[in-house]
Amino acid sequence: MSHFRDDWPNQIRLQFLAVCYVIGLGLTQTWEHNRPHHVWLDVTAMLLVLCGIGIRLWAMATISHQNDQQIVDVGLYSITRNPQYWGTFLIVIAQCCAWQSVSLLVMSFVLVILYLCYVVPSEERQLRVRFGENYTRYQTRVPGWWPRWTAYVHDPQLDFHSSGIRREFQRDLCWSAMTAAACWYSSFAHLANVTHH
Repeated sequence: MSHFRDDWPNQIRLQFLAVCYVIGLGLTQTWEHNRPHHVWLDVTAMLLVLCGIGIRLWAMATISHQNDQQIVDVGLYSITRNPQYWGTFLIVIAQCCAWQSVSLLVMSFVLVILYLCYVVPSEERQLRVRFGENYTRYQTRVPGWWPRWTAYVHDPQLDFHSSGIRREFQRDLCWSAMTAAACWYSSFAHLANVTHH
């Protein structure tokens, strides 16, 4: 029972992400359907989603060739312990910009709080149990969130050909398509409102 209590954030995070997204979009369509459309937010959305995807692919290429029995402390993992979540957060912000939605932004904060307060601490407890003092030293050396750029350690063995990278790339294509579709829909809905009035 205690294992489930420690691991529940990991088990529900994707479902929670989907619920937050659907609620945010529902509130957007209910309360924000007459909002003005800003092209600069479309551009920002596409730039953020590409940055987020790049970070997630780079992080995945770093860990995909590593032994499961060692702590990865090179590449992006040498400047922050959570580079994949940085990528995820950028993609989530990109969605908010693409939909140009305050409601989705508020729901995203709920999601970020879940990750910061429950998911990441749960994962780090498991890593401390698994790696012991080695992980505690890694936590001391590498910041959890704000990157320490001067501590960067180059990874000479990035692996962009693993099955994990292929799965990540497929997910990222979906995020890119969703962001582009949201930008198109927001623009179309705004034009329809302007024409209607």
